[in-house]
Amino acid sequence: MIMHNIPNICHAPFTHFTMDANLNASPCPALGGSIWNFKGQKLSEVWNSDTIENFRKHMLSNGKHKQCKRCWDEEQVGYESERLKTNKQGHTLENYKQGPVQLALKISNVCNLRCRSCNSIDSVTLSVEGKKYAKNPEWKNNFYYRETKRKEFTDQQIEEIVEWSSNLKKLELYGGEPLLDPQTFNLLKKLVNTGRANQIQINLSTNITHRISAENIDILKQFNHVNINLSIDGWGKRFEYLRHPGNWQEVYTNIYWFKQLYNSKIINLDILPVCTVTAMNVYYIGELADNLYYKFNLKPYYILSTFPRYYSIMNIPKNIGHKIVAHLDKHTITDLSAIKKACITPANNTEWEKFWRWNNMVDAYREQKFSEVFPEYYKILIA
Repeated sequence: MIMHNIPNICHAPFTHFTMDANLNASPCPALGGSIWNFKGQKLSEVWNSDTIENFRKHMLSNGKHKQCKRCWDEEQVGYESERLKTNKQGHTLENYKQGPVQLALKISNVCNLRCRSCNSIDSVTLSVEGKKYAKNPEWKNNFYYRETKRKEFTDQQIEEIVEWSSNLKKLELYGGEPLLDPQTFNLLKKLVNTGRANQIQINLSTNITHRISAENIDILKQFNHVNINLSIDGWGKRFEYLRHPGNWQEVYTNIYWFKQLYNSKIINLDILPVCTVTAMNVYYIGELADNLYYKFNLKPYYILSTFPRYYSIMNIPKNIGHKIVAHLDKHTITDLSAIKKACITPANNTEWEKFWRWNNMVDAYREQKFSEVFPEYYKILIA
């Protein structure tokens, strides 16, 4: 299977799979498990289904899937997309029918936070306020109201995942909040019992409001490598605004706890702060990077939000974007060049107007004020 001469190729459909408990699925985490639904089918049947095989064939013919717009947008501003990262991994593709090399599980949609840039598919808690917003005709189908029921993997599904893991090299666990779901470590313990844990890398994403018990640390010790992603979009009161109703002091002490776990060398561990960059927090991501580096010797990885479109920094008006870029130029701890370029791309004014209407509505519901939490940025926005 020769792919290096296919410009638009992505290896993910041949190596990756992302899914939740309802078997909403996609080839990679960048698509969030939101392309297909295979509910009621076996995983082995899904992986080799006509649906996914046709997706692969279209890609082999140099097709550009419309669902993959996120990667194309990121590459346009010089950002290393999921596609480019996946293609650099060097996995053998010929044996793909045996199962994915990399599996990303949205382990549940149960979460204790209602992050501004999240949605009810990933945090069902958001559906309560999403239902209220849906009474307004403009927001009838708002992204906080896409799902209203809890979804969690059953014991039978966990067993099926273990049976399907013979080709697995990397397992990613997202939520909701994986550290709230007992199935997270139930699955990991079962993988340890297969005797293959030392061949598998674990990526676990957490909102940093929980720690890991000594018993579960013992489970993580068995794996080849563990990477813990610390989701953090703002520092101090900005964190609490963006990740309501999170408590900053609790999160700050938990970052310190995770850093101590890393320093202990008990686990073959790396920790990585992950920042979702939106039209809300882009002005302050340099400050966030500085604080993480000088307080904890950590540098964040950035994800450019693309949904909903009015949260994308690509829809910030160019005159404002240039002011943001001038401010970010003062921060050099991390490479912000792609983010700065995205801020000055041609904007969609309709989406920008929607951003304000949406954000003001959420502020009113949560009794928060963007102008008080982001004062310097707010002055630029209204100038």
